[in-house]
Amino acid sequence: MRILRLLIEDAVSNPRFAICNQQSNMKPFILIIEDDPDIAESIRYNLERDGSFVAQVALTGEAGLNIALGKGQSKQTGQMGQTGQIGQIGQIGQIGRTGELHSSTPDLIVLDLNLPGMSGFELCRRFRTEEETRRTPIIM
Repeated sequence: MRILRLLIEDAVSNPRFAICNQQSNMKPFILIIEDDPDIAESIRYNLERDGSFVAQVALTGEAGLNIALGKGQSKQTGQMGQTGQIGQIGQIGQIGRTGELHSSTPDLIVLDLNLPGMSGFELCRRFRTEEETRRTPIIM
């Protein structure tokens, strides 16, 4: 977990994110796409516990793609919010588990390779073809 956190801190320290987040007072938004709820919750908890990041979990590749592209969410997507419920979408951004406002496009994606349905490699290729996520760092 410590290595993952160091990789994430390094990725979001990119000047592109520092400028964007300083201007808007938003914390970096990390999207975690992991089909094991226990692992996903552990990663989310460790990223949010000191207040440096806002993290959101998607339990399927399709749910992660919808969240990253801002195409809305429903209970069928498999996205896990506080107590397993869906986060709210606002005009400016999304409300994370801690109630913090974050941008609707993730600043970084933590991606599992072995997902049901759409594989992590397929999802990564899809993120690279979409304008909104083309330059988003992905940790697989």
